[in-house]
Amino acid sequence: MVAWIREEAIAAAVDADVAEAHYRGLPEEVRSRAEAGQLPGYRYLQACLDPQRLRNSLDPSSEFSTKAWQRTRIILIAQATGRVGRSNPGRGCDSRCVTGFRTGPGVQPDVGIRRR
Repeated sequence: MVAWIREEAIAAAVDADVAEAHYRGLPEEVRSRAEAGQLPGYRYLQACLDPQRLRNSLDPSSEFSTKAWQRTRIILIAQATGRVGRSNPGRGCDSRCVTGFRTGPGVQPDVGIRRR
């Protein structure tokens, strides 16, 4: 599990040591359930890679809003011009193009997120 989280952190340009520390800081019950495949992987992966994600979605700072809007603008332009998918431009979307995360052990796709 830790190796997967570190791999995802590197792929998302997040410090792998910090992501691992966040995982190890989760309550033992959560880690046990995650390792047993009883939790959707994207939930604890988000907690490891971006612990502020929930706060940013509810009450974003102006710095985060600027960054998020720019990212959204890039994605919308890419979709409008048919250049969807960072690793496969113009030929569709890999599993990271919308969510920012790849698939892995216990990962279930976000409900409502379109994948091409």
